[in-house]
Amino acid sequence: MQSLQLGQNISGFSVKLVREISELRSVAVIFRHEKSGARLLHLSNEDPNNLFSIAFRTPVSDNSGTPHILEHSVLCGSEKFPVKDPFQELLKGSLQTFMNALTYPDKTVYPVSSQVETDFFNLVDIYCDAVFHPLLSQNTFFQEGWHYDIENENEPVNIKGIVYNEMKGVFSDFSNHVERKTIANLFPDITYRFESGGIPENITDLTWERFKDFHARYYHPSNSFIFLYGNIPSHKTLAFLNKHYLDKYNKVPAIAAITGQPLWNKPRSVEIEAPAPKSDDGYATVAVSWIFGDSADAASSLLGQILFQYLLGSESSPLKRALIDSRLGEDLDDITGFTSEFVQSIFSAGLRKTKPEHAETIKNLVFETLKNEISKGLD
Repeated sequence: MQSLQLGQNISGFSVKLVREISELRSVAVIFRHEKSGARLLHLSNEDPNNLFSIAFRTPVSDNSGTPHILEHSVLCGSEKFPVKDPFQELLKGSLQTFMNALTYPDKTVYPVSSQVETDFFNLVDIYCDAVFHPLLSQNTFFQEGWHYDIENENEPVNIKGIVYNEMKGVFSDFSNHVERKTIANLFPDITYRFESGGIPENITDLTWERFKDFHARYYHPSNSFIFLYGNIPSHKTLAFLNKHYLDKYNKVPAIAAITGQPLWNKPRSVEIEAPAPKSDDGYATVAVSWIFGDSADAASSLLGQILFQYLLGSESSPLKRALIDSRLGEDLDDITGFTSEFVQSIFSAGLRKTKPEHAETIKNLVFETLKNEISKGLD
């Protein structure tokens, strides 16, 4: 296991924290690249399956899906690797054990892993060039985002695009639609009120110029967080990143901050209309959702997971039993659960295939069950 000291400088990176994590058989080391401002965490251990991930904060202020389209587009050719689809080429020709790109409500993440050191650094090179030096051609924007399409002059004009079509599918699904609109209503004053993936009718508002501006603003090392995992010594990866990418950038002031939703003084109710099969006409999902706590608070997040398992996680869980045994709905809805994916965690419980007129009864049942558990104590 490598030996690192606080304050030590390695290829432009300063060591900010060293901590053993026995549960993971790892040593966690946090670094800061002094010139560019990039932050990096390495979970150093004996695992030969090494992972590299780079993430950027990408808050949104509209529903045009800019970070989602950008996530698709940066992997469509870069300055050093100007091939049409390097992602597909890597799937066929590399020894990667995992490779993806993910758009979250407030961040975009690019992870890749390999058990072969040479292959690992090749993948890191491709991913870093993709995020820092993408080509972002107008044709790529049209292909991945949206464009007008017409087969012949006598037919109506259609709209197509990979992300546009993907999000049409997402919002045509009842459960997805309800979950995303619920989140937007839980966080009406911050970035989560907007759909980072894009809402089809708003995706067409995005221009190529605004798309490129978004990349220039948010895809900077000062706005990034790099994660390493595995047995390749830190100094090798740090030297590679510094030499080929980070040393070319200067630190800039904070670019994006994700603030929490101010809490309400009283509960709110909202009705959401969502597409559903004709066989579901007259049915509804009824759910109760709370902003639970600060997701960065490990104790709060652990408590949320414990409460979910106790209240809803098994067939004998009291809140699950109360909802199912009420016969007010068919089963727990997919929205039921605890998540700390957002800056504030969310706890939800609900029933699907119920009737809209049962909403108040279900809400009262949830609160009465919780009060009963509090009064008698958790078993």
